[in-house]
Amino acid sequence: MYYVYVILCKNKTFYTGYTKDLFDRLQQHIEGKGAKYLRGNKVKKLYYVEKYLTQRKAIQREREIKKFSHLRKKKLIEKHRMIKRWKKLGVDRDNLKELIEHLNEVK
Repeated sequence: MYYVYVILCKNKTFYTGYTKDLFDRLQQHIEGKGAKYLRGNKVKKLYYVEKYLTQRKAIQREREIKKFSHLRKKKLIEKHRMIKRWKKLGVDRDNLKELIEHLNEVK
């Protein structure tokens, strides 16, 4: 399993990466090891994660997200959080599909 993740930095910027071992990679980032960007921009929190079966797919998605503007990354994260909340509230699959389609139109 591979993970694409977005970290919120203390300076309110986002860092996007991918890894096979999410826990170890986050630990490296927190300790200031690994990505140069995070040495100067400290980690505030893990904001978003997606799972992929192959490294190739994870790298493709990481590159895609890295091209997003700051605002588009925020929208991606908020959409994901809203879907999780709706599922917890018991929104059925058909209604959830309609809500997701509506959110995709709002981009």
